[in-house]
Amino acid sequence: EQGWQTAAFVGSVVLKKQFGFGNGFGVYDDEMPRAGNRLQFREDPERKASIVVDHAIDWLNKTSADKPFFAWVHLYDPHLPYNPPPEFARKYKGRPYDGEIAYTDQQLGRLLAALHAKSPDRTIVAVLSDHGESLGEHGELTHGVFLYDATLRIAFLMAGPGIPAGVRVKQQARSIDFLPTLLELLGGQAPQYVQGLSLVPTFSGKSVPTDIGYEETLYPKMNMNWSELRAIRTNRWKYIRAPRPELYDLAADPRETNNVIRQHNNEADKFELHLKSLVAPGGTEQVKTQMVDERVMTQLQSLGYLSGGGGRSYELT
Repeated sequence: EQGWQTAAFVGSVVLKKQFGFGNGFGVYDDEMPRAGNRLQFREDPERKASIVVDHAIDWLNKTSADKPFFAWVHLYDPHLPYNPPPEFARKYKGRPYDGEIAYTDQQLGRLLAALHAKSPDRTIVAVLSDHGESLGEHGELTHGVFLYDATLRIAFLMAGPGIPAGVRVKQQARSIDFLPTLLELLGGQAPQYVQGLSLVPTFSGKSVPTDIGYEETLYPKMNMNWSELRAIRTNRWKYIRAPRPELYDLAADPRETNNVIRQHNNEADKFELHLKSLVAPGGTEQVKTQMVDERVMTQLQSLGYLSGGGGRSYELT
């Protein structure tokens, strides 16, 4: 509507356009590598960052200089299964996750170099992750099972016009705050239905009321027959609703090893009331689903998004 050139380049089948992620993009590049012949082939569930960045740079070099552009470049490599390229596997022997991070950093550097050559000092760059990774903390490997900061805290970096260099926002910032922040930097305003708040005031040392963060995971319930988990996080506290509720003083215990719910049950009660105001007693509202073919389900299972199940039918919302 505003004349922007838009494109997305994704590295995993979980973001294929068939799931609706391509809405609003002029270009949506989601083709995964294929193996086999024309009669029988398989599509890999992910593609390397180098391929994604190659496609993004090619598109970037073709964009018109007189029109603004927006690009979403999704790099999937720091994710199970950990399989860094040989050079990085050797350098980070025994630490494949670190190897994948280093490889992704290298490819991000390629993208930023191309971006700088195309439009130096005129582009806002944001680097975010959708989740962290637990490498044994609290007995969890990878992510999705628990709601501790090992998996909830993410990289959240921004640079460009209107963003002072070297500033670190000390208060809690949430993923939902990214869109309002970006829109304000571009001279716009977030629609009223957007839940997040702009972090632009924090760049100059001011504070904004992002004191409540909501987290949930349904994975334990859907895949392990455990309880679902929901949590409230503030600058100081983390309350986790579970069969055995947990409360952590993040200022004194950032690794969340000392459950202080007995000493601070009033705080826990307050957060439980807030959770009840956010989530209906019956759970989340029902939404329409669509059936997904078995091939896609196998790919999602290989990436850890679904558990296996003999004869089980699958639906995605």
